[in-house]
Amino acid sequence: MKIAVSSDSSNLNARVAQRFGISHYLIIVDPETMGIEAIPNPGAAGKQAAGVQAVVIAISNEVDTVLTGYCSPTAVKYLTDNGIDVITGVKGTVAEAVAQYRKQAHAIPARSMEEPDFAGAALLHALKRSGMQIVNLLPIFVGVVLLIGLFNAFITQF
Repeated sequence: MKIAVSSDSSNLNARVAQRFGISHYLIIVDPETMGIEAIPNPGAAGKQAAGVQAVVIAISNEVDTVLTGYCSPTAVKYLTDNGIDVITGVKGTVAEAVAQYRKQAHAIPARSMEEPDFAGAALLHALKRSGMQIVNLLPIFVGVVLLIGLFNAFITQF
């Protein structure tokens, strides 16, 4: 079994990177021996298709699980389509993350951004933000309508 952990540095004491696609390293860990292989992520600069490059590294190294802070829905789809479980919301050091995963491996469900409850939460969040934008624009809209009415009432046409 192999676990890939997105990381800010190349050792077990490094912090887990909060974004899979632009993490500086992917650390491949054998949880039985705690042997590691630190692979620099070419997408760390954050350029276009950074997440895809990290996905290619994970797939080509035949990992079974990815531990990270956040993984985009596109990356999750490619990883899960290739039989790789994705666990997001991971914090702490790489060693702590692997130890926590080993301790609760049977209890942690593979989480992906495509689960129905995530889609519902995203929709609810988008609706709340849209509603707040409409509420913020409403006074401006009412003012414009009133000004147009005043101009029509007091300015004669030639």
